[in-house]
Amino acid sequence: MKRISVLIIFLYGTLLCLGQVPYKFSFQAVVRNGNNQLVTSQTVGVRVSILEGSATGDAMYTETFVGQTDANGVLSLQIGEGNPQAGSMSAVHWGTASNYLRTEIDPQGGTNYTVTSTQQLVSVPYALHAQTAGNGFSGNYNDLTNKPNVPVIPSNVSYFNNDANYLTEARLNYLIDSLLSPYVHTIDSLNALVNAQATVIGNLTNALDTLANGGFRCGIYKVSDFDGNEYHTIQLGTQCWMKENLRTTHFSNGMPIPMGSTTDYVNPYCYYPNNQSANTHSYGLLYNWTAAMNSTSASSSNPSGVQGICPTGWHLPSEAEWNILSNYLHTAEGAVCGGFNDNVAKALASTTGWVSSTEPCAVGNEPWDNNASGFSAMPSGYYNGIYSAFASSSCFWSTTEVGNTNAFQFGILHNSAQVNVPFSGYGKNNAMSVRCVLN
Repeated sequence: MKRISVLIIFLYGTLLCLGQVPYKFSFQAVVRNGNNQLVTSQTVGVRVSILEGSATGDAMYTETFVGQTDANGVLSLQIGEGNPQAGSMSAVHWGTASNYLRTEIDPQGGTNYTVTSTQQLVSVPYALHAQTAGNGFSGNYNDLTNKPNVPVIPSNVSYFNNDANYLTEARLNYLIDSLLSPYVHTIDSLNALVNAQATVIGNLTNALDTLANGGFRCGIYKVSDFDGNEYHTIQLGTQCWMKENLRTTHFSNGMPIPMGSTTDYVNPYCYYPNNQSANTHSYGLLYNWTAAMNSTSASSSNPSGVQGICPTGWHLPSEAEWNILSNYLHTAEGAVCGGFNDNVAKALASTTGWVSSTEPCAVGNEPWDNNASGFSAMPSGYYNGIYSAFASSSCFWSTTEVGNTNAFQFGILHNSAQVNVPFSGYGKNNAMSVRCVLN
């Protein structure tokens, strides 16, 4: 197994309340594999231990998690909310001992952990101790312990100049203020900082709770088809798109889609890009319009409302939805080439597989600069009785038809800087790629 490396980041602050301290704090780590590559969007098993005294000290508390890295390889946890294995968070001596955090990770999501990091807890969890300190002094001198030995002020003396080594009341108050005010100020500052951080973390927690109650985290979560193929997702403006071409051989209800050998207007068929099955994983499959629509009626609406061949919860985009994507890129940072708003084809195209071109800002001209949007359109070509334009075009179906026999398609060409908007109508018996949009 490759060793997993972890870069640890602590959110500055702990979750504290005015009345009671919850024994937990925020933890983030960037997870990389032995090749220094990010471990992204992957379930990992995690065991954390709080050690006392040194990096090899006794574990005062141990708990486990099953976590999920995001698209940037970041793992986020709340230490104190995992599955306790030994000890107790309340038993950790936050204010009187040096403490260390040991992190162990199983990249397969199990319990075969690899120790990846042990480092000292310097500041953040000690807000747990600061909360106790913040409520330790009432402001009344008589509530103090270990008070200085102050001579009793004679009750029958109304005025004197301290010539008998007595402390006047004014002098005593001055000394108390001088000695204690720095500590009171520090405690007040700590309380203000803790309260501010608790508000920020509370807002983040509420947002995550909302997503956990049915929200789809586009760009982090994947979507699966009936065959079990998984597709990455990407948020572009207000739309959440699949990041790869569809390659299922079944509709979402399990009905198979046969492999075609000729064009067809009526029956659903799928085809290998360039008639090569090995192209399926990278380029997806090609589908005639009947298969893409799953024999449902055409739509020009936004959203289209047509699930078609897409997984449950997703739909085939209409012409209007493809236009929304194109218009979003016209003003998106880094998406426009050469200063012309319509030159967004490079931002949508993948960085590999394209025929070269010398046209300025064309997809095939310096393709390593493509894909600023992350859409990753592959040049799968199309089928119209013969396999055409493989490596030189991406053609995607829409739900919007042009007459009885044609439908709008969204196209990207190797020698063009622009996508073909307005769309051109292609015969429904042709086979093209499919991308789905989240409902």
